[in-house]
Amino acid sequence: MVYKSIVALLYLLTAAYHGGDKDYVYESYYNIFRDGKIVGHVRCSRSEKNGVTEYVTESKVKISLLVDISIYNKIESSFINGILSQGSMVRKINGKARSESRISWQNDKYMVSGADGKSGELRSRIEFSTGCLMHAEPDRHTKIYSENFRQLVAVQPVGPHKYAIKLPDGKDNFYTYKDGVCIEVEVPTAFATVYIRPVK
Repeated sequence: MVYKSIVALLYLLTAAYHGGDKDYVYESYYNIFRDGKIVGHVRCSRSEKNGVTEYVTESKVKISLLVDISIYNKIESSFINGILSQGSMVRKINGKARSESRISWQNDKYMVSGADGKSGELRSRIEFSTGCLMHAEPDRHTKIYSENFRQLVAVQPVGPHKYAIKLPDGKDNFYTYKDGVCIEVEVPTAFATVYIRPVK
């Protein structure tokens, strides 16, 4: 459905610098467009301190189909010395929790769980997740971890500084970069293509 496609694009971008060399925060803001109109907003932040990098991406979308649908999504991920240590994703639709997932490194493996009661394990160390996509090109990676789908997904270059994220539902999301900064996310849906672009 449209709201699922819109929600899938919660993997966001760029940088405004504050602070010193060892303790700093990047923040960036995006608009979400559908049919040329702004239907939502995204706030992304990246903080670094003492070898720990934390990413937070929050988005709010409101669309009208037969009824108004309000979608809130938040992704958090924490990396220690470049390796994912823990992460989470929560989604609310019209104020009600609809989806949740968690991942954490425990005893030489990742434990993955969701609100649906399903759990699993991943043994490969993760260096890049969808929570990083708005801050860096995935040019050194062929697979990244999806907080939304709770599994590794493929990354495929499709043009200069443009990448397709191959989702397990058969859809592709496209990320374009300039000077190392994400300048557009393109999410094709059955009804319209949704775009995420920096606030100007």
